[in-house]
Amino acid sequence: MASVYKTINDFDIKYDVTIIVHKKSKTFLKKVANILKGKIDEKYVENSDLLPYIGAYYQCAMKNLEKAEEFYKLGMEKGNMTATNNLGMLYEKQGKNDLAMKHYKLAISKGDINGLQNLGDLYEKQGKTELAIKYYKSAIEKGNINALNSLGVVYGNQKNFDAAVELYHMAIKKGNMSAINNLGIAYENEGKFDLAIEYYKIAIEKGVIPAIGNLGSVYEKQNKLDLAIEYYLLGIQKNNNRSLIEIKKLMSELKLYYILSQLKDKSIYVTELMASLKNNKDVHCFNNKQNFNSKTDTCLICHDLTTVIPLNCAHFYCCECYTNITQCAICRF
Repeated sequence: MASVYKTINDFDIKYDVTIIVHKKSKTFLKKVANILKGKIDEKYVENSDLLPYIGAYYQCAMKNLEKAEEFYKLGMEKGNMTATNNLGMLYEKQGKNDLAMKHYKLAISKGDINGLQNLGDLYEKQGKTELAIKYYKSAIEKGNINALNSLGVVYGNQKNFDAAVELYHMAIKKGNMSAINNLGIAYENEGKFDLAIEYYKIAIEKGVIPAIGNLGSVYEKQNKLDLAIEYYLLGIQKNNNRSLIEIKKLMSELKLYYILSQLKDKSIYVTELMASLKNNKDVHCFNNKQNFNSKTDTCLICHDLTTVIPLNCAHFYCCECYTNITQCAICRF
């Protein structure tokens, strides 16, 4: 079963979604895992409970929104409220907010509490905070624990940190791991960096990817740049976009490329990032110099006897020092 949960978790991380499986039987979970890997048996289509996951696969992995909509609609026709909600979220991502709202309200009318959460999220994005709060509170009353976290975010944005922290703690007790990260954000916004670090680390241990970039940011604010870079690199390996944005502020793309090239176990996200960085002119020249102009000699900075490559002035440096300098240590230009 561990491999099944890993498949679902990997899908979540890669496509920045949250796949919730309501049925916990081993057989059902295996079917969901197969779907997320693209192994869709024809019989799966006949099972209304599996249709939302088929739609999610086409939407996220295949980027085939028409096919995703087709399976969500089929699920909705068969009375599956998860499919109805998913269809609403698909429309919301397409900017079709009226259609999204229509499907959330349809789900709510059928007693689906996730529709309350989604409608609250939509109103919050539209800046209709009071309506968002109304639907979050209604969702909470009906047992939706994610709405505790969402309402906490609203209060946090309003600088009502005491109310936010209280809601985050309630959500955490009920198993919402994202609330741990948001609790760290609340403490960070209050300037309580030690508490922020504590909760970010707990969130990371629980698999909350955004907490990695957030932790790096706190260390950067404390001028602990080595630790900040360490966590940004970890975040990049987990496909955390904030980590990539922040680390690019601290180093050149060439330096980032070199550091990533030294990682022993490269995730698929690192491999894809390195491929895109090869389009950078400096990275392109760096690779060419390694391939065609390298030799074994003593680096002029660190004095290690190793593979060295030349700057344009023809002085040679090891690859690490090469990526660290902006001018020749000898020529000074």
